[in-house]
Amino acid sequence: MTAKTKLFTREEKKTIRTVDLDGVLHYVAVDVCKLLGHTSVPRVLKTFCNQTTMVQVTNLRGVAVPMKVIPKQDLIRLILASRNSVGSRIQQD
Repeated sequence: MTAKTKLFTREEKKTIRTVDLDGVLHYVAVDVCKLLGHTSVPRVLKTFCNQTTMVQVTNLRGVAVPMKVIPKQDLIRLILASRNSVGSRIQQD
């Protein structure tokens, strides 16, 4: 499955790529983890995410790259588990 991405940018000028899978918005896991300051993406996903999905995402060069995406429920879990200032500001929004 190859997915097209859209960009979601926070005021911190960080970008989270999103993927529409059958009408359900998913977030590229590595983007979310970087924004929230998590350094070990595989460990964080294993600990906090229940519904990771591997998809082929087309990059800006038109090449399909495998990436893990997470649904909104897992995104919320990662935000709540985050201890950095970005996670705290997102929680307040």
